[in-house]
Amino acid sequence: MTVFKKVLLIDEDATNNLIFKKLANSTKLSDDLITCISALDGLEYLSDCLKSGNALPEIIFLDIKMPIMNGWEFLDEFQKLKTKFDSPIKIFILSTSNNPNDFDKAQKYDDVQKYLVKPLSIKTLKEIGSEFGG
Repeated sequence: MTVFKKVLLIDEDATNNLIFKKLANSTKLSDDLITCISALDGLEYLSDCLKSGNALPEIIFLDIKMPIMNGWEFLDEFQKLKTKFDSPIKIFILSTSNNPNDFDKAQKYDDVQKYLVKPLSIKTLKEIGSEFGG
């Protein structure tokens, strides 16, 4: 049985996405893993779910360093969109940076649950499932 009904991964790096999918499958994180390769695509996906009545993801894994719109800009736009959601969506920051300023910035967003430094591990995803899963 999977931990979450739907998970959204927003990361422009194809290799990271492939690794994440393998880790998510091995930990049974979700049967429905949606991948968006930009923050704009992620916002569009969430908007489309609202318009169509499709289920929203329970959690989002969000890369911070992306071209065009970075993860921080996504979070700012997400704040406006989330007022339309029936239930909260938990966000997990993904980054290769362990800069304390980024950690501090992430804590300013109520929806951000954790700041995770890449690469992720099976152990990390299992811990997320245990702590935040339904």
